[in-house]
This record gives sequence, C-alpha cells and structure tokens, in this order.
Amino acid sequence: MSDSTKTLLLAVVVLLALCAGWFMVHYRPNLIKVQALQQKKEELMDQIRGFRISAAELDALEQQVKMQRQSLKTTRARLVQKDELGQAVEQIRNGGKRHGLQFQQIIPDYASLMTIGSLSDAATEVQKLTVHLNMRGGYKNFGRFLESLSKLPFLVSLGDVSVVYHKGAQPELELVADAQLFVTGKQERQH
Repeated sequence: MSDSTKTLLLAVVVLLALCAGWFMVHYRPNLIKVQALQQKKEELMDQIRGFRISAAELDALEQQVKMQRQSLKTTRARLVQKDELGQAVEQIRNGGKRHGLQFQQIIPDYASLMTIGSLSDAATEVQKLTVHLNMRGGYKNFGRFLESLSKLPFLVSLGDVSVVYHKGAQPELELVADAQLFVTGKQERQH
C-alpha cells in the first residue's frame, strides 16, 4: 500500500472520527434539547387546552349560579308574609268561587305551622302552613281552579287530595285537599 493511500485512508478515518465526535458532542445534545423543548411545548399546549375547557366550565357554572339566584329571588318574592295569611286564604277562596266552586270549608291549620328551613340570612325562617279545603263543583271547574293556583302571587302546593263523586241530575265532585302555604317574616318580602 502506498503512502498516498495510507494518507487518504488516515484522512478518511480522522474525518469520520471528527464527524462522530461532532455528532456526539454537539449535534446529539442539541437534538435531545430540541426534543425536550418539543415535549414541554406539547405539555404547555395541553395545559392551555385544559384552561380553555376550565374557562368554558367556569362560564357554565356562572350561568347556573345566575339562574339559581334568579330562582331564589323569584321564590322569595312568592312567600306569604305572616301578616298576609288571611288575604292569601281569601285569594284561594275567591279563585275557587271565580271558577264555580262552592267551599264547604277552608280552614288554616295554625297548629300545623312548622319551620322547614331558612333563607340565606339564616335569621328568617320559612314555615309551612296547611290549609284544609273542602269544596264542591264540576269536574272542569276543579281543573280550572287547580290550574289557577300556580298564577297566585304566592306559592301554593297541594298535598293530600281526595275526590268524591256525587250522582245527580248534574253530577258534582267533592274535593277535600290540603294546600300548603309557605310563610316567612315581613322583612324578607322583595318586589
């Protein structure tokens, strides 16, 4: 083998060693850094996506809170004030008469007045009063009357209901029901 071939072979080996050294010392560490940066970028993008989802969830929760507050405000406005109980009972009676019903009895059961909770200030109790209703009238009259209860300016909930059919030239129904009124103190009424 001649000197020029040996020199050329030595130059190729040195060049390959330099390339391998450059790869090991400079290129590979930089490649690892680039890969690490790409991994961090992906993690940050995932976090940003998570924040977007969280922001959307937060907006949805804010809407739910807004609706709950509006519902609470509406409910508070429809609670019967203690000093207005007589008027509330009279409005129920007038609603029945307006729909052609004859009241046999309408008796507020003050002994049943019981606390069922409190408003957000925790100082104002909400109580439930049972009003016993006994009335007679036509089937459609009862339907109209029961439908009109939801239109009253206060909350009324029907509890136990029993219906008795009376035969005759004009059939009548007798309805015995317990209506519940929800009562609070005067200071909580909001208009």
